[in-house]
Amino acid sequence: MRFPDWYGLRSQMDTLTILDALCQLVERTASGCYCSVVLVDPRGSCLEHGAAPSLPASFTNSIIGQPVDVDSGPCAMAAYLNEQVIAADIASETRCQPHEWCQIALAHGLRACWSTPISSAAGKVLGAFVIYYDESRIPTPQHQALIDQFTHIARIAIERAQSDAALKGSEVRKAAILDSALDCIVTIDHEGCITEFNPAAERTFGYREDEVLGKRLADVIILASLREQHRQGLARYLATCEARVIGKRVEMTAVRADGSEFPIELAITRIPLDGPPSFTGFIRDITESKLAEEQLRETDLNLRQMTETIPEMLWSATPEGVIDYCNARVLDTPASRPKKSWATVGRIFFIQTTSIRQLESG
Repeated sequence: MRFPDWYGLRSQMDTLTILDALCQLVERTASGCYCSVVLVDPRGSCLEHGAAPSLPASFTNSIIGQPVDVDSGPCAMAAYLNEQVIAADIASETRCQPHEWCQIALAHGLRACWSTPISSAAGKVLGAFVIYYDESRIPTPQHQALIDQFTHIARIAIERAQSDAALKGSEVRKAAILDSALDCIVTIDHEGCITEFNPAAERTFGYREDEVLGKRLADVIILASLREQHRQGLARYLATCEARVIGKRVEMTAVRADGSEFPIELAITRIPLDGPPSFTGFIRDITESKLAEEQLRETDLNLRQMTETIPEMLWSATPEGVIDYCNARVLDTPASRPKKSWATVGRIFFIQTTSIRQLESG
């Protein structure tokens, strides 16, 4: 029998065992019955197998994949309506006769079917608990008490399996993000100790994750001269919630495993979970951008030095037609100081002193 992966039941065999044991307990307590559990898929559109210790696979397989609606038999109907559906006599039950399920059930010797929805604490239908008999009958108060107890315990077991599966899926997605992130992602606890150190951080700082887990962040990547400041900042935040760095982007100098220093951009955020706070730092090596900025400054300085030494007058205008630069030669010649009316969009002019009056008059 294939079980749906989305429930995480393959890794949660105790949940299968619980559902199966509950079915067998009811079968022993209410002798002569056959029990099963069907589950509703995540979209709420069709039925999946849960448990059926005493029913033949030829019958239970006929239910798997049936749409959750009022026309697919008592199990699907109970899940769709979120209410108990009692088919005391399948052969005469008008709600079942139009569907082929009715003939399949009768062919397997089943004459009565009681389907009760299993709902989550929030009211979402998780599946249905079904009791079959080989004779026509309706549930007694004792039967109903058993059904109530079963659905309560089954709800807990199924919700736990779903929560565990969701948590595992979340961890898998998180691991994929951490592993593929281009930026360093480092998580610390409330004591400042590293709890996560992604591959980008390993490459950037030169440490393996297993080398730094449990160590204080300040002792690993912070300059020795700034470590006490870092510790005081963390202590101040924990005591007062005063955030001077958290939630902001800051530039600072970090240190690699080999002792070399380099500039980084750091953004720290608090992880919104219950219990002691923890923090995630997103770190980017900005060495290349800093080098590019320095090269740009040097280029700009060289250009200005060149324009200040040439004998011609030079001025430039913005796209809006506003003069934004002129060299010393222009400023040193009062009669030639540029006027806004000279501006020509997006152009730089070299002007001979003898041409100024022609520009002004033109």
